[in-house]
Amino acid sequence: MISKRVIVGGPPRTGSSLLRVLIDSSSTMTALSETGFFLRPFDERKKSLRRTAERLDRAMRLGVETIMQVVDQHDDPMSCFDELMWLVMGRNGLDKRGWAEKSPRNCEHYRELADRYADLYFISMIRNGRDVVTSVMPGRKEYHCSIERYCYAMECVYGFVSPRHIIVRYEDLVANPEAELRRIFRHIDEPYEPAILERYKNKTSTRNPASMNQPRVFDTITADTVERWRLPEHSQRISLFDANADARQWNVRAGYAD
Repeated sequence: MISKRVIVGGPPRTGSSLLRVLIDSSSTMTALSETGFFLRPFDERKKSLRRTAERLDRAMRLGVETIMQVVDQHDDPMSCFDELMWLVMGRNGLDKRGWAEKSPRNCEHYRELADRYADLYFISMIRNGRDVVTSVMPGRKEYHCSIERYCYAMECVYGFVSPRHIIVRYEDLVANPEAELRRIFRHIDEPYEPAILERYKNKTSTRNPASMNQPRVFDTITADTVERWRLPEHSQRISLFDANADARQWNVRAGYAD
């Protein structure tokens, strides 16, 4: 039933939500808001079945009882997720055969997933680390990503070497969306459609701004948040980042000037 599976990860606040809605706007792939499905062992999820179903239902909208039944019937997490996504696509009238699961911490599990499932594709979103650690979620005051978490996520991303893994820089995606999307879709061996760059703005059952904490991903793509770290209110945070040798090293390796 499912012919294409894509795992998206990387540091948080790197534009993976934007990538998610772009992928979901294709004619062949469905990508929901993050489910975190692959972040814990499957047997642990089955032990807390209702809690698992309640979490998944926030993105899938299948009903808690339906999700509990599907999860309980499976022994393998991939076949379980396949069936859940198949139900999502069927319930929403989507004639698609592939899915992408976007959860930033997926990068911590790339190797174990690749070892178990040879047909997976992986996409890592990265961004200038200084912008990552100075990003604040809408409606909040504290920084979302610690410097330590940024370093660990970058270690996971660059420590995973596979021909099925591609790294996408946020700055490249917003500077030239069509070129980057062509590269991404070529990597996952799916057709790129120019209409994606208009279609992603449309509200659908799988792309609903009201149910997301980052509704700006539906706006026209711009580079207005690139190098926001240079604002004076972030100076103390940037001093801490620059004093961390690991953070600076990963930023340089990713192609950002020291």
